[in-house]
Amino acid sequence: MQPTISIPQHWGYPCFALEQRTKDGIILGLYYYPSGTELAEQFGDGWRYALMPNKNSDELFHFEENQIELLSHRNYSQKSKYKYTTH
Repeated sequence: MQPTISIPQHWGYPCFALEQRTKDGIILGLYYYPSGTELAEQFGDGWRYALMPNKNSDELFHFEENQIELLSHRNYSQKSKYKYTTH
């Protein structure tokens, strides 16, 4: 059985999922700033994502949904090939 997460209907759904690979790293977390809250007033409402640049990193970087760019199939293949040939 797959674990599920319930998202309130008025939030809208995130565009990206956990463990998706992006140009800036792997998505490890996501959170939402609902409109009308202090955080949304300061930073804008919507989904935010926590990314780790690589599996050996001890840093997390935070991005808004519109700042994320997924790896193309070609880039993903090249990164995977590089990862396996350099270890």
